[in-house]
Amino acid sequence: MAKTELDNPLDWPGFITSTISVGSLLLALTFAAYGITQLNMVYFLLIIFALSLSIFIFHEKNAKCPLFDLRLFRIREFAGGNIAQLLNAVAWGAVLLLLSLYLQLVIGFSPFETGIRLIPFEITYFIAGISSGKLSDKYGCLPLTTFGLTLASVSLLLFSTADLNTSYLQLVTFMMLFAWGMGMFTAPNVSSIMSSVPLNKRGVASAFRNTVFNVGYAISLNLAIFLITLTVPYAQLTNIITTHDPVLVTEAQRVQLADGIRNTYVWLAALNTLAILPSAFRQKHLAAKHKRNA
Repeated sequence: MAKTELDNPLDWPGFITSTISVGSLLLALTFAAYGITQLNMVYFLLIIFALSLSIFIFHEKNAKCPLFDLRLFRIREFAGGNIAQLLNAVAWGAVLLLLSLYLQLVIGFSPFETGIRLIPFEITYFIAGISSGKLSDKYGCLPLTTFGLTLASVSLLLFSTADLNTSYLQLVTFMMLFAWGMGMFTAPNVSSIMSSVPLNKRGVASAFRNTVFNVGYAISLNLAIFLITLTVPYAQLTNIITTHDPVLVTEAQRVQLADGIRNTYVWLAALNTLAILPSAFRQKHLAAKHKRNA
């Protein structure tokens, strides 16, 4: 009977080093938000992150049954798509959290009202996802991924202009633009990644893609809190967030929190814009492939 990938032993060294690498990075971002008193811990965790990541890469390149087949990164579409997805996930993972904080603590909506007001994002994202699948079949993945990332970056910059006087109508417009951009990017990017690898590597590629997205999403949440604390001290931010009644948040606190959220959106927009570069890195090959399939 032929041996399959399911018969391979679990790559424990790869699993342990990758877990330590991701965990130390997330902890470093968390401690960084605490302030200058935790800098020694942050530096220590970043060193652990760099060492464990280096060991992980070295081990995976030489392992007989690696946790992740890094040779797939020799494929241009796979490498470009995953790097773009990682940067994009870091940029957009915290967007709904920031919106929720803004609507509740700056504008003053209740948690229930905030949830209702976030529904347009989900609806738009769903419609855009369906549309992008059909459009990518006709025009190829690259135009849609580039357009989607660009639109998402523009909408993040629009979010960074919001203040205490911004109406919900403006916010929902920014929200729908962002959702449309994400919907245009996600499905074609996944299709590009998965179609670029051999059939016998689709399972590994899918697992790697999902891991990259989840890691980026988790980093985004920690990074967003850290970026806010560059404007709002961590102790004060914690006090504002844990306030059970938005009415108890003072005018000065709302202004300061709004400033912190705006600055965070600028950084997230920059990260998302960077994702355009690796996405376009696969341009020549994808264009040629689409032309052959047309």
